[in-house]
Amino acid sequence: MAIFRVYENGKPLKTGNFLKWSVKGAAPGELVFISGHPGSTARQDTVAQLLAERDVREPAMTEYFERRIAAAQGFGALGPEQKRLVGSAIFNMQNSLKVYQGRTVALADPAILGKKKAEEDDFRAKVAANPEWQKAYGDAWRRSPVWKNN
Repeated sequence: MAIFRVYENGKPLKTGNFLKWSVKGAAPGELVFISGHPGSTARQDTVAQLLAERDVREPAMTEYFERRIAAAQGFGALGPEQKRLVGSAIFNMQNSLKVYQGRTVALADPAILGKKKAEEDDFRAKVAANPEWQKAYGDAWRRSPVWKNN
């Protein structure tokens, strides 16, 4: 990240277009735009998708990164040149591992999945209450393999 100030005629340039900085951070529920490298969220994932992530993907990715890190550390232990060769790769893999470990903890939190379940139930009720939506989309959960048993 870089923060810099642009000057014009020796004075800070005043423009109407800039990203404002807040020392207090974003408030809960506040719309946030992120400039630069895009991040991702799982806000639109279904409970079924999140459960699959929790039960299948996160453990597999955690094991994958743990094995790769161990192998790279083993190679790095062979000598200073080997350690130099794998140093940044180990750092990058450890950062990725932290992401998957954090997601595993979050997806094990009943409050998070409970909130998502309540949102889905509310959405289904809205579809069911609207005849037009019910006709067009009411059987989407039955037709989708992701929604089976939900």
